[in-house]
Amino acid sequence: DISKRKAGTENESGVTVKSLLNGDLVPGRMVRVEAQFLTGNFKIEKVTHMIDTHAVTFYSDVEGITI
Repeated sequence: DISKRKAGTENESGVTVKSLLNGDLVPGRMVRVEAQFLTGNFKIEKVTHMIDTHAVTFYSDVEGITI
């Protein structure tokens, strides 16, 4: 169970969330998002992990659906 996302948005097909890099975020996993404008339980559909050592960027972008 993952909580406390950095940012999140909701749209007609589900949610998009950005968090600090987390290898536990994988498609099919259920997560709980708790953010200022988005709270709920979601099933991960797609994850893109971003690592850029030059820009010191370590994020996971997650797309999910409401459950």
